[in-house]
Amino acid sequence: MFKSRIEAARAQERFYQGSCYQRDHPGVRYTSNGKCIDCAKASNRARTEQIQRLLAGYPVEGDL
Repeated sequence: MFKSRIEAARAQERFYQGSCYQRDHPGVRYTSNGKCIDCAKASNRARTEQIQRLLAGYPVEGDL
């Protein structure tokens, strides 16, 4: 696995090994946008839960 995004992009690889600066953990990242796969999954899960709460009529965090 490539260690830099540029190397991975040149080789047309989808992923590369990098570190996640937001949560300070090593991990695999997407070459296309540089996002950490684990953080992207967590973000998608949270967004899905928020949408489900909206559809169910429950208040969403941040709503007054």
